[in-house]
Amino acid sequence: MEVKTIFIYILKLKIMKSKIESSFGARLRRAEDALKMISGWTHYDPPREEEQFTALTALVSDIRRANDDEAVKHTLYTTAAATRSGVFLNNADSLRKMLARLRGAVEAVFEKNGTIALQVASAIKKLRPSAAAILHADPAHPEEEKTMSQSQLSFGSLAKRFSDLVSNLEQSGGYSSTTPGLTLESLRAKAAELNTVSDDTAQKLSAVIVSRNTRGGLYRDLADRLNHLKAYARTFAGGRNSIEYTSLLKLKI
Repeated sequence: MEVKTIFIYILKLKIMKSKIESSFGARLRRAEDALKMISGWTHYDPPREEEQFTALTALVSDIRRANDDEAVKHTLYTTAAATRSGVFLNNADSLRKMLARLRGAVEAVFEKNGTIALQVASAIKKLRPSAAAILHADPAHPEEEKTMSQSQLSFGSLAKRFSDLVSNLEQSGGYSSTTPGLTLESLRAKAAELNTVSDDTAQKLSAVIVSRNTRGGLYRDLADRLNHLKAYARTFAGGRNSIEYTSLLKLKI
């Protein structure tokens, strides 16, 4: 996959992320507006503790912190994912760019059609990381969590396969290269680097998912409380035509 294509896809994900975060931010701002509104209601005393003014204020504060936490976690993840893409795909010494050179190094030592060279050629073919570079977002999950998880699995699989390839070359007993970056020591270092960036990105991804689940629970709680609040607002004079009820509806939280 061309770097230009990868860049365009990443840009689309960033735009999607921006729209999603704007939606969460807008819902938070409307919830804050609702707090200001009900603070001016006369005789505000809902029957449930969850809709009391102090409880709603605490929930909105929790949501604000959750939004900030998710933003930080997502930034850490995207930074780690960019580093991972460099190591696997884009850097001058990336896995993708070294595979053809590695095959040449192997064939410089072993017979081209010999068992070891053919095994290495087959392994290198499976190591082509283009399939891991682009994974289209599932439209049922606009926050691209499924896409990120699939991508992590793909890169993790590549790291494992390369580590196995290096082990096989070591066990062959006959591989050696004087080319910088293709010595056994260099290959071991590359395998370790691939595992490190893959594991680091996996940890950052897990943190994003935990943060999003936490935030999602808070927003669901907010929606439930506002439904009860709207029902309470209908008890004011005028019912569905009361100023309190119609004002809440206009906020569209």
